[in-house]
Amino acid sequence: MALEVLEAGFGATIQDLGRIGYGAMGIPEGGAMDALALQVANLLVGNKPTAAAIEIPSANFKVRSNQDCLVACTGPGWILEINGRSFPGWMAVLARAGDLIEPSTEPEAGRWGYLAFSGGVDVPVVAGSRSTFLRGRFGGLEGRGLKNGDRISSLHDPQPNLQLAGQGFPPDLLPKYGHSVTLRIIPGPQLELFGDGAYELFVKSTYRVGSRSDRMGYALEGPPLQHVLSTDILSEGVVPGVIQVSSDGNPLVLMSDAQTTGGYGKIAVVIRSDLGILAQLIPGDSVAFQPVNLGEAREEYLTLQKALIDFTATTTVD
Repeated sequence: MALEVLEAGFGATIQDLGRIGYGAMGIPEGGAMDALALQVANLLVGNKPTAAAIEIPSANFKVRSNQDCLVACTGPGWILEINGRSFPGWMAVLARAGDLIEPSTEPEAGRWGYLAFSGGVDVPVVAGSRSTFLRGRFGGLEGRGLKNGDRISSLHDPQPNLQLAGQGFPPDLLPKYGHSVTLRIIPGPQLELFGDGAYELFVKSTYRVGSRSDRMGYALEGPPLQHVLSTDILSEGVVPGVIQVSSDGNPLVLMSDAQTTGGYGKIAVVIRSDLGILAQLIPGDSVAFQPVNLGEAREEYLTLQKALIDFTATTTVD
């Protein structure tokens, strides 16, 4: 089975949950910008939540199926069109051989959509993942974005489980997406680098997502944060969610494709459960921050995972 890419748009790639454990080799985690949306898309069509799917940063994407399969599109405000007929997002839909499948967006949609199909995406595993790392030119389909004419093969027999067709993900379990959000953070390890009241200013202020935002990092625009010491530190390991502050005082949140080490002071870290909410913001959207402790962050993560496990029990996994 294969999907044929008719319109690739700009920047669509193959992604899964990324490469964990390769930071010492300088290989970023990568993977889906909104991990929950990718996992739910896979579960809806009967795949394992770790399966690879298609991440789409714009709605100008269209494929044709050459075999019957289940498809699902997730992401805030994303819907699915099959042969021009609209279906809700976050729901499994049966597509027949020859159908035209097009993820689309409603007004006020989020930045990233995910298209999964039963059987999962079959591309080579590189460093434990099928995710595309564009800067490194590896993973996914030849280490590049998708283009017109590409054929995306399935890893397993995509024979659809008709019992899953029409099943949706419970709306009350979705994250609190929006274009003005509050993200939970843990204080960073270099607060002594910043001036008196800098951290308090940060958590009391509202920032906007800047235009210089991509899979590597989201630039924030707002009240600059003063330093009392040099912004530079000895480079040390960083992870997605870390909020660095450079010499101009502007925060930068590291995202999926972020480097593995950094030499700027870190004022805070966005908790893992909220990274997908941040990822779905577009330039101009606003974000505020709410401090939590490690115990609260862990509890939120476990709650999110339990929701996925409970939903998995209602689906058939290949």
